[in-house]
Amino acid sequence: MKLLHSFILFTCLSVCLPLLSISQTARFEGNVGYKIDLDASKVEFVAEKIINNNVSRQTGALTLQLFLSDEEYSGGNIKGYLCGEHALNNGLKGGESIIYFKQSVVCTRPPNGNYYPVVLLLEKNGAENVIIDYETFEAIILKKSTSGSLSTNKL
Repeated sequence: MKLLHSFILFTCLSVCLPLLSISQTARFEGNVGYKIDLDASKVEFVAEKIINNNVSRQTGALTLQLFLSDEEYSGGNIKGYLCGEHALNNGLKGGESIIYFKQSVVCTRPPNGNYYPVVLLLEKNGAENVIIDYETFEAIILKKSTSGSLSTNKL
C-alpha cells in the first residue's frame, strides 16, 4: 500500500510541478491588441504591460504571436494560421516588466475565411515555445476583396 501511495504522489508531482512553474511566469496585464495592415502586409502588436510575476525566476525567451484561429480559443493546442510574430527578448528577470509595448512586424495573409484572432505570449521552455498567456478577440472575416486594416477596439 505504501508503494501505491508513493507512486501516486510521484505521479502527481511529476505532472503538477512543471505546470506550476509554467503558470508562474510572464503574463499580460492591462489591454492587449493588434492591428493587421493588409495592404502593407504588417501586424502591429500592442500590450499595456507584460510582467514576470515570479520574482524568484527569470523567464525563458519570450515571443508574441498573432494567430488567426479556426475556432474560438480557450487554451491548449491552437489550430489556424500564424499571421505574425515578434521575439521580445531573452526573458524577463523576476518581477521585471515591459510597459507600453508596441511593435510592427511583417505578416503573412491567411487564406480567405472566418477567424478568431488571438495574441499569444510564448515562453521558450527547453526546445519548444509554450503558450503562457493569451488574449482573444471577436471573429473576423477575410475575403479576397478585404483590404485596409483590421484591428481591435481594446486600445
